[in-house]
Amino acid sequence: MTRVARAAVGWNRSELPLSFLLDLAAPGRPYAQRAAGLALMHDDGARLLAALRLADDPDVTLRRTARRDAVRVLSRLEEEVSGPYGDEIRRLVAHHAAELPGWQDEIRRRNRAASR
Repeated sequence: MTRVARAAVGWNRSELPLSFLLDLAAPGRPYAQRAAGLALMHDDGARLLAALRLADDPDVTLRRTARRDAVRVLSRLEEEVSGPYGDEIRRLVAHHAAELPGWQDEIRRRNRAASR
């Protein structure tokens, strides 16, 4: 589904408003919308926010993708998140702080298994 969303939007993805994508990726929306919203996110702060919101998604595939995206963005951040999403991101990171090392371990295990 995420490849289909990216292919359908193509190079115009960066022109999609972040508020639209965050709404699309909101918990409670249909699976296809949540997955497309997360896949089309083109801003690290918004991607991190969407990923943290979906980190406990009932769909295992989307939950794994969201956790992977959250770990990737957090590992690239050089400073604390600010801007319009900063407060909610800090709250969600604090909420998931105990789980983050487990997410990183799961990503490493999956990467090792995939490379064999």
